[in-house]
Amino acid sequence: MKRYLIYFLKKRLHVVLILSVIMITIISVALSNTNFIYERPIWDAGYNHIVRHEKVADNVPIAYLTVFACLLVSIVPIFEFSFKMKKISVDQQYSLPIKREKLYLTKYLVGLYEILIPLTIAYLWMILMIITKENLFNMGYVYLYYPILLFLSIVIYTIICFVYTRGNTVADGIMNIIFYIFLGFVFLMIFYTWDLPIGDHNSYFFLYSPHTCANRIFRNLIENKTSTYKTIDLISMLFYTVVAIVFFILFLILNKKEKSENSMQISESYFSYKTMIPYYAIVCSAFSTDSALVLAFVFTGAYILYATYKRSFKLAKKDLIKLVIIYITCIIFAIISNQIAY
Repeated sequence: MKRYLIYFLKKRLHVVLILSVIMITIISVALSNTNFIYERPIWDAGYNHIVRHEKVADNVPIAYLTVFACLLVSIVPIFEFSFKMKKISVDQQYSLPIKREKLYLTKYLVGLYEILIPLTIAYLWMILMIITKENLFNMGYVYLYYPILLFLSIVIYTIICFVYTRGNTVADGIMNIIFYIFLGFVFLMIFYTWDLPIGDHNSYFFLYSPHTCANRIFRNLIENKTSTYKTIDLISMLFYTVVAIVFFILFLILNKKEKSENSMQISESYFSYKTMIPYYAIVCSAFSTDSALVLAFVFTGAYILYATYKRSFKLAKKDLIKLVIIYITCIIFAIISNQIAY
């Protein structure tokens, strides 16, 4: 495994350099004419004229790193594990003298290398851009944001690695990522529809919510503003951390059992279409409290996803029966949801 890891680290060096250059270029262009200080006008009691101007911190650039991190943790797994989706490449990889779980672990570590090194270089460049300009930032929080960003990136990267590898084609793997991006959000939308307080927290459970929460908290801290930290921020980060730990264990266990003949076949994992289609159909049926049209869209969407899953619009009898059961469950849940909402 060690030799295999070293081989790929060297092979991916040009990828790391290219990503680093792209990120440095974007940061340089974006911050070249950016002022980190804003002179805020202070008005008199009657707001008739400006008494003085007060210098305050402004335009903290950590959002660039947050966006870079979210993009990298989404794209790198697709790039690194695409070998699993092609028969020729998967046969080549599985024929190597390395255990299957170590093969996937090596690819996982190589992916981290492609994410963490460019992010680190971009972060250091951002620091250089900040300290060479006049600013009023609380630099202690700028430095603290770095390990937090890396940790959260590892968390989301781990989740995406697992869900992507549950597909047997690139398209199915990407569809799995999309499913899991909105998984928690649509669930909490049920409670929002029912006008329950917990539904107001739905925006904290997108897959990338830990990154956006950390970005918002640290932006305020760095700019010496009152922190908008909420308990739900911590809950969101802890939730996805626990999910990442569980998924990492499953990542090693399930990929160990992967067969090369599964490549390019229908994705039958319970972490893919098989569970996601009924989940989304039933949950989204709760939003039909005002209009039956929503339920019609849910039925249509479920059929299209099922056809995508089976790669044919002409479904087998057993698949049609499963789809009918999903439809009936959606109708029942929609009726229950309507009763709760009103």
